[in-house]
Amino acid sequence: MSFTYPDLKGRTVLEIGAGEGASTREVAGAIVAAGGGCLIVNDIEDTHFPALRRELTHPSLELGFLRSSAVKLAGLANASVDLVVSNYALRAIEAIQGQAVLALSRFFQVLKPGGMLLIREELPVYMAANPAQRLWADKWSLLRAAQILTGQKPFKQFQPEVLVEILELLGYTDVDYQDELANHASQDWLPSYLEQMARLTQDMEAADKQYFSQKTEEIKGKAEEIGSFEQPYYQVWASKPWRSLE
Repeated sequence: MSFTYPDLKGRTVLEIGAGEGASTREVAGAIVAAGGGCLIVNDIEDTHFPALRRELTHPSLELGFLRSSAVKLAGLANASVDLVVSNYALRAIEAIQGQAVLALSRFFQVLKPGGMLLIREELPVYMAANPAQRLWADKWSLLRAAQILTGQKPFKQFQPEVLVEILELLGYTDVDYQDELANHASQDWLPSYLEQMARLTQDMEAADKQYFSQKTEEIKGKAEEIGSFEQPYYQVWASKPWRSLE
């Protein structure tokens, strides 16, 4: 599930919401393969920054780290970035409703004229179209219900057509998207999912805990029966105009 990148040689790339760094490694590898450039790694927490700094050291890669919300990108100058990469980050940013639009506006500010924005996001769960996709939707729906009950902020997903319209309203041009599918074998995702649900439910009231335990077992049974789930996602690309269109 890798992006098709523009020419990255000598470019400055900003990666939004790096987390543990799965996407960071992909972007860094693409920059090195292109001949070198600068990668600014952003996240609201810096927990994984030291390990990524050690791992991604390369003579042709200039590496920087920015601990800041995607809404602020504090300290990053306007018109200083050639490419912004947002890999499953908007859904987390929009956990506080409205923040994703503010973040997309901030991305526009930091992009150079002619710069590009690349986004990857899952489709909304209500768009599941077959049993393998409904398993994906069921697991996310149960997880979000547990998050809400325990006072956490669940991720929110964008329908691609809505995201395209938002980007155009913010001034981006050449906005387009493409639907994609990814298959995940049960043995790859089920253990971590069960562990996550166990953590969320450990302090629940007995009745709530019993309900979520029963539903989790149902998902486990479906996963073992189907063998994998199908994750529908999409990729969006957009550009900042070379000059003002006003």
